[in-house]
Amino acid sequence: MIKIYITVFICFPFLFSCQNNELVELKTKIKQLENKNKKLSDSLNNIEKMNLANSMIIGVPNEINSKVNEESEIKFGLFRVGKFRKSNIYLADKEFNKKELLEENYDQALYNYSYTPKSITDNRVRLIFEYKFEDETYELQGNISLNVVE
Repeated sequence: MIKIYITVFICFPFLFSCQNNELVELKTKIKQLENKNKKLSDSLNNIEKMNLANSMIIGVPNEINSKVNEESEIKFGLFRVGKFRKSNIYLADKEFNKKELLEENYDQALYNYSYTPKSITDNRVRLIFEYKFEDETYELQGNISLNVVE
């Protein structure tokens, strides 16, 4: 019986020592994860602030002309400006096939395009913003109809 007490007495500290080490390791991992979580939260908040700070509102009327004393509808949209993923910008034809490379590696959210219509019916401009993300190529298509007069 004394041998059992001696064995338990000797092994008892080792059992608690192993559990204590595991507990310390777990507490350390938890603290590291909490720190990483805080950094990620702060980073996401900063991204959101930058998106808001680099936004603009653009209004587009439903009708080209507004008449006195007649209600007009205008749609407003919030858009992000500033830096954007690098894109190639193409002029496109009616079927949105790329016709001409206008800009390569363009990284701004707003693009100014100068257009000179050749006739009254030459009233549409189509652009393609092509960018790469995670080894995939994406295309954003833009299309605007203009009121061309002589």
